[in-house]
Amino acid sequence: MSLRFDNQTIVVTGVSHGLGRLYATSFASRGASIVVHDHSNKPLVDQIVNEISKSGGKAVADYSSPQNGGNIIQNAVKTFGTIHVIINNAAVPQNRTWNDTRQGDWESLLESDFKLSYKVRPPSQTKNYKQGQTDSDVYTSSVLDSSGSADSPLLAAARLGQLGFIQTLAKEGAKNNIIAATLSGSVTGNDNERDSSNNKQQSSLQALAALIHGNNQTESGHLYHVQGTRCRKLRWQRSFGAWQNPDVGLTTGSILNNWTAVNDYSNPTYPNSAADFTAILAQTSKLGHNAPGRNIRFDGKVVLVTGAGSGLGRQYALHFGRLGATVIVNDLKDPSSVAEEIRTEGGKAHTVVYSVSEGEKIVAETIRLCGRIDVVVNNAGFVRDKSIAKMTDDLWNSIMEVHLNGLYKVTKAAWPHFVRQSYGRVVNISSTSGIYGNFGQSNYSLAKCAIVGFSQALARDGARDNILVNAVAPVASTPALAVAVEGSNPAILAEYSAPFVVLLCSDVVPYPATGGVFEIGAGWHARTRLEANEGTECQSLDSASQDLGVLGEFQKSALSYPGEDDGSLRALTTQARQHGALTRIENAKQARTEGSIFEYTQRDVILYNLSLGAKWTEIPLIYERVKNLQVIPTFGAIPWFDAALPFSYDEVVPGWHPEKFLHGEIYLEIRKYPIPTSTKLVTHPRLLEVLDKKKAAVITTAYTTQDARSGKDIFYNESSIYVRDAGGFGGPTEATEGVLAKPVGKPPSRTPDFQRVEKTSDEQAAIYRLNGDTNDLHIDPDVAHRVGFERPILHGLAFFGFSGKHLYQQYGPYRSIRVRFAGTVYPGQTLRTEAWKSDSDNVVLFQTRVLETGKLCISGGRAELIQLPEQSKL
Repeated sequence: MSLRFDNQTIVVTGVSHGLGRLYATSFASRGASIVVHDHSNKPLVDQIVNEISKSGGKAVADYSSPQNGGNIIQNAVKTFGTIHVIINNAAVPQNRTWNDTRQGDWESLLESDFKLSYKVRPPSQTKNYKQGQTDSDVYTSSVLDSSGSADSPLLAAARLGQLGFIQTLAKEGAKNNIIAATLSGSVTGNDNERDSSNNKQQSSLQALAALIHGNNQTESGHLYHVQGTRCRKLRWQRSFGAWQNPDVGLTTGSILNNWTAVNDYSNPTYPNSAADFTAILAQTSKLGHNAPGRNIRFDGKVVLVTGAGSGLGRQYALHFGRLGATVIVNDLKDPSSVAEEIRTEGGKAHTVVYSVSEGEKIVAETIRLCGRIDVVVNNAGFVRDKSIAKMTDDLWNSIMEVHLNGLYKVTKAAWPHFVRQSYGRVVNISSTSGIYGNFGQSNYSLAKCAIVGFSQALARDGARDNILVNAVAPVASTPALAVAVEGSNPAILAEYSAPFVVLLCSDVVPYPATGGVFEIGAGWHARTRLEANEGTECQSLDSASQDLGVLGEFQKSALSYPGEDDGSLRALTTQARQHGALTRIENAKQARTEGSIFEYTQRDVILYNLSLGAKWTEIPLIYERVKNLQVIPTFGAIPWFDAALPFSYDEVVPGWHPEKFLHGEIYLEIRKYPIPTSTKLVTHPRLLEVLDKKKAAVITTAYTTQDARSGKDIFYNESSIYVRDAGGFGGPTEATEGVLAKPVGKPPSRTPDFQRVEKTSDEQAAIYRLNGDTNDLHIDPDVAHRVGFERPILHGLAFFGFSGKHLYQQYGPYRSIRVRFAGTVYPGQTLRTEAWKSDSDNVVLFQTRVLETGKLCISGGRAELIQLPEQSKL
């Protein structure tokens, strides 16, 4: 039976795009009265109208601009008395790459395609239209690209934006028998010049015919995609998610512990609306304390949060500030109170007061203030809710300007900085109203779902440059929501959403780390994606309406996930992370400083000696008026400790934080004896190498310390630090540079030639830190507990100094000394230095043991003795 559209009035907009011409002529040939519209190609409109008229069909031309799109509906009603179908054939003219996308392209999407969608509304949803004049109203938006390649951010925003819009239209129009759907696909070449028998074109035509025919009473509120000759239906699939108590220990680290659950689709749901967060909170609030996870930090990172003056944005900014980031607090109104909160808590913050419509200025000011930008959280937004029937230009335009145009401008301005530094993180704040649509929010739904598509496509563009992009739909009670939504639950706090957003901006999120869409709130975190069914093969236009039943079926054995990574994104991301880290390391190796001054006196020497347990009876160590005040040689490890480095640790390793590092090895060479008891020194550091130990990184730095006046070398040090949770960046695994790369012989199996036992005091760490190593780990019990120690520990350089003192007292001066730090010492524990001297080469091998535990705290010790004139021992 021939598929007919007799007595049906169909509006086809944008006939110069995609398959618009084919839709108009085909449905006209099957009895429909057609309104042929295009605002940019009047000759083509006239040509199509003439073609339909010559074939005996009915058609009228319309050239209305998107701004005056309502005239199209009026034209249809005036000419044909009613209207049944709107085919809003919105299209992005070119599938441009992100680098090639310009402001004009983006504005065209907003001002032409999206504006037309809003303006050309079903007549039963417009003012001054008498209900009952139409049998059924169908609104279909068709977005077709012209390349067949992966969606660009521009095209993906168009495709998903239309989905958000029609989902809301379907909800609002259900009571009026309005079917709303969006159809997408790939076509190639100039389709207005191609033979209409082309299989792909015919497949799109058949799918569209099935959706708009009067037989369709069920297929509404979904995206349908034509690929080849097959049409598939897509629906949202949501993971079961991770459930955690939001009030007891919900941190970025604890969420990371549950990352697998966040992304686990083994027990999914298929929602068409937001989850019941009141019910979720009722369950999560009964759960136990969250297990502590990694201490994820953002020291050295610059984070821009837009719309940070209140609500969710404020919580994101505060959370970043607590984790060490320098936060750029942006809002249209002065957000100084938020910046002050961050500073009061010990953080760093600046305010930048601009609308996101001036995104270039926001980013430029960020660079002026901080010299870099690492993270962007596009949070700025608000709601302007009205049903589509009551929607006004002001309500529509304000949402598009902030949520989409502002987001584009900020992201586009930050992107070159991300690419230049091979590092960037972007989190775009979406909404469940965008993912599923929501009554009265057609403008907001379109914008927030467009953000989803934009984010997923941008993630593919950014992966090669180690730029991660994700979209998050948080649910929380905020002042804006309380005004907009009556009965919103004030117990669902905005602060519950902050740890997850912050986690996505870190360096530690495992795969899948980019291109995700997440719904979060009340301690629940879940991933959401589009699922496609097997669909139906498009064989003939006449059988289109009969295929509707098959089109709506989802058979488990034939599902696919078009937005998911096929493995290439993972490979790109891994490669980019490694390349970025290795490039930064090589650059850091070449960097130099002018040198750092260290000036000391006899008082500093005596303090150092006392911090290594010097007794009142050891006069040469503690009394400045003796003839030869002695400097324990390991004092050579002091002048370089606070020297300004020509690189930053967070630059060369991911996951750097001062609480995560421990001393690995140290080599000290004394290049001038006697060591001055007071002088002015200058230290020149340089990065030797960075090793990748998979779960950790080892950073080795060389320090040459010279007399500031004569320029002669006094000390040379090499120091390696072991940084937990900082590996996996693709660097070398074995050392090749410097003295520490050379092997150290094992000590003999015989009894040590020399042993010395010395008990440290309970205050040893408190005294030693006065030499300049003020790491909180050695004095603050809370910090020690946080990183896994029962109490503050003794500095590694302190028990290195004890061992060096013992050797100096026994053997006299040494040219160099080297150790590997093998364990922990608590203040008050007892040290025993065990040494073996070689008679042939003046080398002493040694190790140091904690008597209370029997474990080594120093291994691989080696000292090369030196014979000096009038050499004496302490």
